[in-house]
Amino acid sequence: MSYSYSVCYCYECLKINLSDQSKYDSNKYYCPEYRMYVNKNDRACSKYFVYNESLKRSDCFITTALCDILNLSDDNIYLNKLRSFREDYMRYDTTLIPLLIEYDIVGPVIAYNLKNDIFKDIKSLMLLELYIKPICKLLDDKEYTSAISKYKDMTNELIESYNLDIKEYDINDIDLNNIGKGHKIKLKTKET
Repeated sequence: MSYSYSVCYCYECLKINLSDQSKYDSNKYYCPEYRMYVNKNDRACSKYFVYNESLKRSDCFITTALCDILNLSDDNIYLNKLRSFREDYMRYDTTLIPLLIEYDIVGPVIAYNLKNDIFKDIKSLMLLELYIKPICKLLDDKEYTSAISKYKDMTNELIESYNLDIKEYDINDIDLNNIGKGHKIKLKTKET
């Protein structure tokens, strides 16, 4: 028998009270089970976690910015170029696997924060103009190293902007079959 485990975050739990924010730390919200304020981006506990079905879909933050916020279609030219680059180039370069894994770790958390950002329209337009379009241009020019560097700059800016604390994983524990799509990390199946 085998099973898959995906990482869950406190903000996905029905127990956390997202309307009760700490007045001392804007990332902390009240958890009635622990009777304290917890960071909404922390990995959720397994003891009390109750999944919030309304957050079922883990979005890629680029898709969130372009489609959900800027109302571009899911098959727009930018997403198609980025997806093609991921599938046809990045997945075959073992040195880029950690970058794909990082995207799965930070992508859903950034997407969540972006959706709830009061400046989401401006931030999404900024991502498109300052990062996504230039990255696609670099891909067209086959300047892959520069495109990857620009992507890293974009991701790091978002991580800093949302003050995210990123959990690290041992690459040997991760199922590499479906990485780089902004879905929660799937750990390798375990035999029982």
